[in-house]
Amino acid sequence: MYVIHGGNTIEGKVRVQGAKNTVLPILAAALLLSEPVTLKGCPRISDVYTMLALIEQLGGAWSWRGEILTVDGTGIKNWEVDGLLAQECRASILFMGALLGREKKVRIHRPGGCAIGKRPINIHVEGMKQLGAKVREEEDFIHVSGERMQSGTFHMKFPSVGATQNLILSCVKLPGITKLYNGAREPEVVYLCDFLRKCGAKIQGERTDCIVIQGVKRLKGVSYEIPGDRIVGGTYLTMAAASGGSAQIEHVQLWEIESLLFLLERMGCSIYRNQKSVILYRNPKNRLKSVEQLYTQPFPGFPTDMQSQWMVAAAVARGKSKVCEKIFENRFQIVAPLKQMGANIHVEQDTAIIEGVENLSGCEVWGKDLRGACALMVAGAVAKGTTLVHGQKYIDRGHEDIVRDFKLLGVKVQQTK
Repeated sequence: MYVIHGGNTIEGKVRVQGAKNTVLPILAAALLLSEPVTLKGCPRISDVYTMLALIEQLGGAWSWRGEILTVDGTGIKNWEVDGLLAQECRASILFMGALLGREKKVRIHRPGGCAIGKRPINIHVEGMKQLGAKVREEEDFIHVSGERMQSGTFHMKFPSVGATQNLILSCVKLPGITKLYNGAREPEVVYLCDFLRKCGAKIQGERTDCIVIQGVKRLKGVSYEIPGDRIVGGTYLTMAAASGGSAQIEHVQLWEIESLLFLLERMGCSIYRNQKSVILYRNPKNRLKSVEQLYTQPFPGFPTDMQSQWMVAAAVARGKSKVCEKIFENRFQIVAPLKQMGANIHVEQDTAIIEGVENLSGCEVWGKDLRGACALMVAGAVAKGTTLVHGQKYIDRGHEDIVRDFKLLGVKVQQTK
């Protein structure tokens, strides 16, 4: 668990790690390449190691030298994805598209990941069926044959990030032109397309309503630098806003986090934007302002992955705030532990209503998912007294070294067994 002595002013500078949600689809894409790929700045987190273990189980290889991760998928012959490993990481489902694009067939276990609500893969499957794949679903496994897949058009009923990435991976080497309408526009989709283009893919329109993919026969290996993690950066900015003080967050792309920055400015924070860094300041003597209504939405709206962390800031803001969760129905697992810490929150269906209190109080709490556990770390930094946070296995899925980063921002924290 983590032991946090909170209630202190934030002051410090952090360079955020490489983005978890960007590197995981790129690792899956390595299976499509005819040469090894080198990735700079890949975060050493448990989800990455799970993906690498799956690549190795499929017949690939990888090695890490300093900041450089080399992944070689050229020796892969297996098309069955291990069930136990797949259940450890939600992104394992992306091997469905990659293996379909490489081997024309795949047998994969339904993915695991954090229990934040229903996370169906029906859009993934519908898209592949629309393009001619044969799909047989069992209770735990999915079998897909792509021998008769052809380029075509698919209209997504919801802009699912994973489904968009999976369909791109399955179609990037498919002859002809494929068009995906209403695909996700999240940075993780943009970076996957950027990476594949550098490898020789022909993709355009990933920031628009229609992604156009012209199939190519071969993809080469390249060197690619993983951008900073927008959710990690956003977590630290939100902690500074809730605690008061100043934080300089480096290695972030402003266009990825503008919805959060705009919100924090409305709440009374001063924000200074540089090319790849953000400085946030809030006078600790002035409480944050409440927000009448906030909705989580697909990009460029406010991200569901930042909802739990923002709720901590709202819990100590002056007045009433509301957050409506439109992506995952189980994102409010953090409410009960925050109430243990003195927060005044009640939930009505998909909306949390938060009456701000002056202070939170430290106690022992349990995180039940990655973002919720990180939010409880933020709450511990904000609260008066000592907070014990359980949930390292979740935090390790997305944070390389949260203790190091918190200490760089002036938080008194240690990890114990």
